[in-house]
Amino acid sequence: MINNFSVGAVKSELKKVSWPDKQKTLKFTAIVIAVSLIIALYIGIIDFLLVKLLNILTL
Repeated sequence: MINNFSVGAVKSELKKVSWPDKQKTLKFTAIVIAVSLIIALYIGIIDFLLVKLLNILTL
């Protein structure tokens, strides 16, 4: 358990963080969304093909 922290320590550490600017945030968000959609499409295609293969095998 973490018992030895204070709000002041947290605030102090957050001031040290190098936060990205709006442009970088938007860029990284777009990358995450694009990669997520690509992976979802890939999994969907594999799922569709496996269902078709199982239907052929069970007939």
